[in-house]
Amino acid sequence: LLEDQADRVERALAAALRTLEERARLLSDLAREQGGDEGEARALYQRADEARAHAETLRQLVLRGGGRQTAA
Repeated sequence: LLEDQADRVERALAAALRTLEERARLLSDLAREQGGDEGEARALYQRADEARAHAETLRQLVLRGGGRQTAA
């Protein structure tokens, strides 16, 4: 039961990671398309950077096995 739950958590973390990475890409694309609106572009780049930072946190969790704990 615990192993099944850990697998589901790991899959959910991986899906969240993909979503955050895609969000960062889309926000960066939107920022590049802003043209003359420098303030809006800067805000979009900032949001993209935040999404990348959250994605990196999740990536570390996924690489460690979704936060699975091993028995001592």
